[in-house]
Amino acid sequence: MSREYTQKEVQEKFLSHCWMMVKYWAREKREPKAEDKLEGLMHSFLSLLDGCVMEMPAFEIIPKPHPTDKEFHISEGSNYYKPFDLPEDAVTVHGNDILNDMMHQFGRDNGYIK
Repeated sequence: MSREYTQKEVQEKFLSHCWMMVKYWAREKREPKAEDKLEGLMHSFLSLLDGCVMEMPAFEIIPKPHPTDKEFHISEGSNYYKPFDLPEDAVTVHGNDILNDMMHQFGRDNGYIK
């Protein structure tokens, strides 16, 4: 029976695909310069966010400032990001987790990428 992906499933699919892109561009032989590979990797990440990956939709990136940021920046006379409140049941890639702490759960050392 069909159902919505859970928060953890969305994170797993997203991070696993990111690792797949890293491995692809690490092995790419057509362009020997590191900068060309990094540009290709960046393009792949942006394509993922744009929804150009067949098995995943586009993903929005929104600012999520700390609750005190607006007040602080106003007191400093600097610009601030407008807070955006997601619905309580929203499923996102971030999911209030620290993605850079989670990335290795889905990497080459855990059987996701070969």
